[in-house]
Amino acid sequence: MLLECIKRTLRPIAAIILAVGLVTNPTAAQNYPTRAVKFVVPFPAGGAMDVAMRILVSGMEPAFRVPLVVENRPGASGNIGTVQVTQSPADGHTLLLGIAANTSINRFLYKTLPFDVNRDLAPVAQFGSSTLRCLIISGCRFQTNGTTPERGAGPAPAPFEADLIRL
Repeated sequence: MLLECIKRTLRPIAAIILAVGLVTNPTAAQNYPTRAVKFVVPFPAGGAMDVAMRILVSGMEPAFRVPLVVENRPGASGNIGTVQVTQSPADGHTLLLGIAANTSINRFLYKTLPFDVNRDLAPVAQFGSSTLRCLIISGCRFQTNGTTPERGAGPAPAPFEADLIRL
């Protein structure tokens, strides 16, 4: 049931992304793609990112008329797959599923990376978003700084809010 709901949501998005690309640059559309297009998912097969990408690709494949391949390259918080894409020819036939971990956070976690996201990659489209929350069990020694709402008290705090929890 959930999988069908996700499919119904992502297929129209895939069609819109494809249509916008074809309309805005008809010259590029005539020459692309010339061979199979590889979508690199830098996370394990069967996970949420893999499933989302496979659903998206299944909706796009009929319009491309070439094979669309989803390849999982997990490891190092997404760095292994990201490196593979940054070392591929810049011809649009190898695409990366980028999330915050491999496109933003890892540069702060690793001393050196063999790629620079801003130099080596270019955003193509956004097809999803998610919210992450840090939760604690009630009654523990942590305290909120007063900015997080009580259960059922309205909307969540603004994204990237610092100092939500302190000892």
